Amino acid sequence: MKHTFWEQFPFLIAATSTRHGGVSLPPYDSLNLSFTVGDDPMFVRENRKRWLEDLGIKPNQVVFTKQGHTSIITEVHVSDGGRGYESFDDGITGDALYTKDRNLYLAIYHADCVPIFFCSPKHDLVGIIHAGDKGTLNGATSSIVRELIAKENLEPRDLYFMFGPSVSFGHNELNEEDALKIAAVDKVYARGIKRSMGVYFLDTPFINFLQLRELGVPVENITVSGICTHENDDTFFAAGKTHPTGRNVSYIARL
Repeated sequence: MKHTFWEQFPFLIAATSTRHGGVSLPPYDSLNLSFTVGDDPMFVRENRKRWLEDLGIKPNQVVFTKQGHTSIITEVHVSDGGRGYESFDDGITGDALYTKDRNLYLAIYHADCVPIFFCSPKHDLVGIIHAGDKGTLNGATSSIVRELIAKENLEPRDLYFMFGPSVSFGHNELNEEDALKIAAVDKVYARGIKRSMGVYFLDTPFINFLQLRELGVPVENITVSGICTHENDDTFFAAGKTHPTGRNVSYIARL
């Protein structure tokens, strides 16, 4: 029921739920963990119960975002445990969470958007960012990480990032008008626009990678899983391929 990343850091778990092992019916089959996509809430509750049982944790050990393609990051604590478990609206408003507490699982929802796990072994913190096309083009990751660096007095080299499963640029089409508008905004975004056989594509993971590099994060501190949700829709939900569909949850915890 999970796909685990970042095994180089044994003090944390960073993983993405798969779409298997739940009770939801097509097109949400079967482990949809989101209340907001049209699935039967009864099925979502059972899926969440099974998901936590698989992790071996309780509802008060997980914190969900109430995300909306923002640049809001919030530090959460054990006292926030359970937020967003019973409903989306009860989640922590924003698209990024971090904590210094142990055994607190920070969770975001996504299908094709980029889940960005991060940690600072030096400062004993872990976190996660939800980076969709809209947030990415608004510079959300750059704003979030810049705020984190300032608030926690970090050096960019103290942070490590892992990009989880998301849609790859070859399946993320743009019309020409939007492509040219985006490319005109900033040289970083222009490098994330690809054109092939007259068709334009948006490379969302690459733009987020460039935002981190511009902040001074060393290239060796950034790992990209390269797993495409569209090409692996037998394992992960892929919103660009099937609509409506369910949502995966990516999560991180400091053990």
